Order: sequence, then C-alpha cells, then structure tokens
Amino acid sequence: MIAVSVALDVVGFRLNHKLNRAVVAIVVVTLALVVATCFAVPPPPITNAPDADQPLGLLTSAGILVFAFLGFERITAPGLDEPSFTARRLHLAIPVSLVIVLGVYLAVGSAVFRQLGPTRLALSPTPLLDAVISADGQWIVPLVSGGAAVATVAALLAVLSGARRTVTAVAKAGDLPAGLGVDRVAAWAGGTVVAVLAVALPPSTAIGFAACAMLAYYAFTNASARILLKEDRTWPMRTACFGLGLSVLYGMTMPPFLLAATIAVVLLGSGAMSLYRRPV
Repeated sequence: MIAVSVALDVVGFRLNHKLNRAVVAIVVVTLALVVATCFAVPPPPITNAPDADQPLGLLTSAGILVFAFLGFERITAPGLDEPSFTARRLHLAIPVSLVIVLGVYLAVGSAVFRQLGPTRLALSPTPLLDAVISADGQWIVPLVSGGAAVATVAALLAVLSGARRTVTAVAKAGDLPAGLGVDRVAAWAGGTVVAVLAVALPPSTAIGFAACAMLAYYAFTNASARILLKEDRTWPMRTACFGLGLSVLYGMTMPPFLLAATIAVVLLGSGAMSLYRRPV
C-alpha cells in the first residue's frame, strides 16, 4: 500500500472531487456492511473480561482517537489548489464533520466490541475481519479487505501529499535543503520516512506515535491561532485556549515512551532547522 501511494504521489496523481466521493462511498458501504453483519448475529459469550479499573485510560484512548481526524485541518486550511470555505460554511462544516466521524467510529466500535468482546478486540490485529468472521460473515471478507485497501491508499495519498506540500514550502523558506523544494524529491523523501516507520514500528505503536504527534501539532496550532489571529477570527479566542488545553491534557496521558519520542522529534527537528537556516 505504501509503495502504491508513494508512486501515485510522485507521478502527481491527485484525488479530485469525484474520486473523493467514490472513495467515501466505498468506505461507508464497507463499514455499513461490517456493522450490519455484527449486529445481525448474536455475539458469543464473553469470558475473562478485564475489569475497567483504569479511568485514566479513557483520556489516553481519547488522545489516540485523535488519529481518526487525520487530515481534518484541510477543511480550515486547504491547499493552494483546493477550494476554500467562507466563515459561515466553516461554522457549519466543522461541527457536522466532527459529529459524523465520531458517529461512524461509535457505530463501528460498538459493532466490533459486541462480537469480539474487550479482550479479543484489544488483541486482534485485524478487528474488522475478525468481527465479521465471528458473525459468520465470511462472504464479505473480500469486500472488507478491498474497502480497507481503498481507504488505506486514499488516506496515505492524502497524508503524503500534505507532507510533500509542507516540506517544499519549508525548503523554499530556507529551513530545509533547497533540493527538498522540488515536488518529486520531497515526495520520495516523505515516502521513504513513512516506509521506514512502517517497517520499524508495529501498527499500534505507529498509530499511537502519530496520534501523539498530532496532539503536539494541534497544541502549537491552537497556541499560534490565539496569538496571531486576534483580529481575523472565525471562532472565539477561548476556542483556541480550549483546544490547546485539551491537546496538552491528552498528550500528558499518552504512554511515556510515545510522549518522550514526540518531544524528542520536536526538539531535534526545531534545533536542526534553526542550525541549518539559510538565507533566501
């Protein structure tokens, strides 16, 4: 999947509005099949369920769930080749998008939890497939796998495209080597980093690290919005303060090694960029 996504990004392939709608339709239909299948069959009896004796785990789970909203910032800060939205539309689009995504996750999570139970769900590397198999839905396994493949390639392509735009912009500003200001070079560099991380880290650790990094990103973004956008605001200033506080709170409840790795990346990256800084 990574190789396909990197290749598509390097050759300049972009998901237009029609393709985006098609991807969303495929993913929604796939998830709807999973939910319907899991609720259509009574679940097996759950034994040896762990006690919920760690309430702080709810905050950690909420922090990791931030990963579900990867790419959400494209609504408020689209690329140069993407349409922007008025403040009136943003006031409606942001809450509606958040509610829809959260509703989808609650529906899928409830269905999978119903079939697998807490222990099997926590230990399963492929919870959707295991849930439909547990619900005697072997016939939709190819559909679930195909939908997951489409969703993975689309998500990776969006992430790589956003990373490429960021790297080229930073390189043109003089904070990275000038060679990274070329789209293809930046695309190969971003793809290489993603591939190394995918090989070096198990999926659960990679998702946790990505969530922790996103929390750091949102903390800095909300702090910047509070300071820099005092005159031109779409939302009240207290919204940025609230977002900053939640980001820090969730980040502090993440596993210590993920939090330490994120802090190290931020400090090392900032230090390296400040030392490299070249005149433009």
